[in-house]
Amino acid sequence: MSKPRAKSYDVFLSFAQADRGEANVVKRAFEDRGLSVFSTSEFPPGEVLVDLIHSAIVDARVFVAILSRVSVDSPWVTIELGSALGWGMPIYLLLKEGIEPSALQAPFARHPAFPLSDLDVAIDEIARGIDRLDDRQVKRLGELYADTGVPVAKLVDDPDEMDKLARRFNRAVGAKLSPERVLQEVIRLRKRGALPKLKQQTG
Repeated sequence: MSKPRAKSYDVFLSFAQADRGEANVVKRAFEDRGLSVFSTSEFPPGEVLVDLIHSAIVDARVFVAILSRVSVDSPWVTIELGSALGWGMPIYLLLKEGIEPSALQAPFARHPAFPLSDLDVAIDEIARGIDRLDDRQVKRLGELYADTGVPVAKLVDDPDEMDKLARRFNRAVGAKLSPERVLQEVIRLRKRGALPKLKQQTG
């Protein structure tokens, strides 16, 4: 049997079940800005959604975690965060009252954090990182990547190669994306199995 497949989302929202009410508020606030959100608050408590959650993380553009006294010790939140880290996703934290950024331990401490009470400010910041590419731009990026002959791992490790790809892409589509942003889109294509194979380089 094939695994369930999530559609593509702008935001993957991670939270402990104890924070389900806050998760619903956060989800609605993102959706009011026109952003799509994957949240297990849509499903009955206790429903097993492991494969669907994995697919949603793979296809989401950013990862947002609501951190509370419960969720900082939640194995599921930690596992979801680990998946997001593994895929190189942008990660943002929303802190409930009583959770201070200075008190966060790894793996949470190095990511942008906002008090949940400043949700509008947080969403403004997060939305700036979700500038979607249209279908034409996505197709062109794939073509340019295939032409480079440079695998993703080398792009990650070699800023000069990534800068070249970003310059070529921006010229081709009239954009002004940073190399880091272009790399995120390349990685996103790879996660979805949509990254073209590299063309053989000669000479």
